[in-house]
This record gives sequence, C-alpha cells and structure tokens, in this order.
Amino acid sequence: MPTKHPYTASAGQLTSTFVQLRQSLPPQITAETLQKLGLAPKNESYVLNVLRFLDLLGEDGNVVEANKEVFYQPDPGFAKAIERLVKEKYADLFRHFGDDAWTAEKSKLVSYFRTTDSSSATVGNRQAGTFLTLAGLAGHGEIPVARPRGTNGDQNGRAGGSKPRRQTSRKSRVTPGATPGDDSSASARQFGLTVRIEVNLPENGDQEQYDRIFRSIRENLIDG
Repeated sequence: MPTKHPYTASAGQLTSTFVQLRQSLPPQITAETLQKLGLAPKNESYVLNVLRFLDLLGEDGNVVEANKEVFYQPDPGFAKAIERLVKEKYADLFRHFGDDAWTAEKSKLVSYFRTTDSSSATVGNRQAGTFLTLAGLAGHGEIPVARPRGTNGDQNGRAGGSKPRRQTSRKSRVTPGATPGDDSSASARQFGLTVRIEVNLPENGDQEQYDRIFRSIRENLIDG
C-alpha cells in the first residue's frame, strides 16, 4: 500500500532545496535538476514527492503556475504561503489535532502517520519529521539545516571520511587479599579489559556504506 503522506530521509536536505529554489527557480525540476544543483543527494525522488504533494510541482516536473509565486515571496509571505499549502494538504491531520498539530510532539505525529498510512516505524518517523520541517518553514518551530559533507563525501562532515571513532576504557581487578602497591603480589593480580566501541553511522548512508563500516570493524577489531 503506497503511503499517502510524503517523507524524506533528511529534513535538512528538504530545507536546502527550498532555500535554493527561492534563490533561483528552474522552469522544470527533476531528479537531474537536483543532482546538478547538488541538492538532496540520494534523496532526490523523496524531495520531489514532497514538492508534488504540496502542489508546487506537477508530475511532469514543471512548476505549478498557480503556486509559483510561493517561491518568490519574502520571508513573512513565504511562511504564510507554505502554511496555507500545508494546512490544505494535511487537512485530516489538522482535523484530528487542530492547530496544535503545528507544535505536536513527534511521537504523536508518528502514531498518526503510522495509523493513517499503515507505515513502518521508520517511514512513520520520517513522515513526522517531514511535516515538522514544513511546519518550521511555515513559521511554526525550528527549521532543520543540512549537515555539512566531508571533503570525500563523508556525511558526518568528517574530513577525508575518517573511520568510525572508537572509545575504549580499561579497568583492572585486583585479586582479593592482594595488597595494593606490593610488588610481591603483582603476579597474583588479574586484569580485565573492557572495550567499548562507538560507531557514528552517517544519517543518509546507504546499505553498502553501512556494510563497509561493519566489515571494517570485524576485520580490524574482532578477527584481527
């Protein structure tokens, strides 16, 4: 069953797309257009679905003439225009929550979208995040921004796509009865080693990227 409400994997990428389109609006917006502009990498289709859902973009990729002026509005006018479109397209959500929908807790929104669209937990969470991003653009709440990308495409902004950060801690155990500082009891001491690995997964990474990260952990830490 296709979802009724759109979603993106990165709220910041949706914000960046609106910022760019307000600065320079192409007559036709396709996945190729976003790629050339460096917008929403690997999420082009999701961002386009949001624009179509709001009636800002037609199925052919052409900007809808009736709503074209939205992109040319200064900040107060732009927020009001987005507010109008969001209330129109999320009409059932506002019937359910009223104007409290703008500031509803994300968990409540996730429950709503999962129930309405039979969404998975992941999709429901992204649908809620997408709505909250649009709410921010409409002047209700914070506006997420895209994270800077590293020089070699690392999406956490780490230069050179460095390996996942590792943190280790070391603890020792002393055999009961041994006297601290007594060299004669050193051989009787038993030491334990606790290693904690913290992996920072890129928010917008794909399955292949995740597999490489965990394969590297296995090769260098477990099997090594």
